[in-house]
Order: sequence, then C-alpha cells, then structure tokens
Amino acid sequence: MIAVHGLTSNIRPVANCSLFSDCFQEDRRGFGFNLCLYMQPDRPEYTRIRHALNLKGAPSSDFDLNAGRPPIWLHKPRPASVLIPLIERHGKVQVILTKRSQHLKYHAGQISFPGGKLESCDHTPLAAALREASEEIGLDASLVKVLGSCSDHETATGFIISPFVGVVSGDFVARPLAAEVDEVFEVPFGHLSDPGNFRVEYRDVGGQRRRFYVSEFEERYIWGATARILFELATRLEHTGN
Repeated sequence: MIAVHGLTSNIRPVANCSLFSDCFQEDRRGFGFNLCLYMQPDRPEYTRIRHALNLKGAPSSDFDLNAGRPPIWLHKPRPASVLIPLIERHGKVQVILTKRSQHLKYHAGQISFPGGKLESCDHTPLAAALREASEEIGLDASLVKVLGSCSDHETATGFIISPFVGVVSGDFVARPLAAEVDEVFEVPFGHLSDPGNFRVEYRDVGGQRRRFYVSEFEERYIWGATARILFELATRLEHTGN
C-alpha cells in the first residue's frame, strides 16, 4: 500500500541518521532492532504477527521462481531495507504502501514499501528502513512500534532486502516526497495476509521469461519483491493458525 494523500514539495530536509542509531542493537537472530521502539502488541493481529516473525524462515529470492535465469543487473547484490507499516483505521488494520515515481531509475511506477538501500550512516538495516520511511512518506520514527523482521529477499535487480514490520500511530498523515513517491495509499491487512490472494504470473524481460508473485486489490496491482515479501508474511501467519 483506499486513502490517497496529496503530494508535497520535492524539498525536504534529509533525516538525521544519528536519530535512528542511538537505541539500536543486534538481537540473537542477527537483525538490528530499536529498543526505544520495540513493543508489546495490543491487538490479536499484532500478537499473531509477532509469533509469525519468530518462526524460523529461510531467505527468499526472485530466482526461486526463475532458476537458471541470469540477474537483470550484473553487480554484487547491495543491502537494502523496507518497512512494512501497519496502521489501524476504523478498527481495521491496513498496510501502508507507496506508488513509486515514474521518473525513478529502479522500479518506476511500481507499488512498494517505504525503503531503500543502506547508506554509510545507517547503523543497522532497521535504521535504514526507518530513515527511508521518514524521507519518503514523512513517517517519524517515534510513531513506529517495531514487531520484528521477515526473511531477507534477494531481487534479480541486485538488492538483498531486509523487511521490517512496524505498527504506526493512528494519527499519522503521510507527506510523500514528490521526487520519489507519486502516491501513498492503504490496503486491508486481511487481504494481504491471506496466501490465497496471491498468484504467480510471468513477463518476458530481455528475452527471458520471468515469473513473479502478484496480489491485486481493487485497481492496485502489487507484484515483484513487494508481493513476494507479503506472501512470505502471509504464509508465516497461516502457519501460526488463528
């Protein structure tokens, strides 16, 4: 990820990286988390998510569906992070998603989570996800309560993505960075947490057939790494039961 928020100026101060570094440590599973933000959930959905994220999971890859296919970009995979932001609206949990700008070099016009590659100032992958969310949609880290992380996902475009799940304060109003984000919207978590709402499709890219996960909600077409990460979370939740 329907609520659509207006665009703002291209000019926004870059988030202070030190703001996202003071409270970070590494947990026993090897991912960075913020002690200042870590939460005990107060909704059944959040309890289930916490349990699901504690399940042991293997890293995923675009190549799981495309064995033997060459990478689209021939460079060493670079670390990146995304935030899967959950927010309660009228008693229902929603997933905040973005539509990327048509002018971006990577994944232009696609639906994605707030996130991006790690910078030298990022103490942990989670720090990068929170910084990018602040820059892209105006989400202050103080409004995020972190539940945990999904497995890393390697993309055919040369990134290894660390996804983090966080609960956002209900009074959050998005302020998208127009240079990178065309739109911020929400999709019901109940839809995206059901593995039955995902399927595999394919496209021909550079003479190679590429398969990928897809989930649709109304006019929203969620595909690629975003859909794959959501599918993994949905599968984990299915294994926890109700």
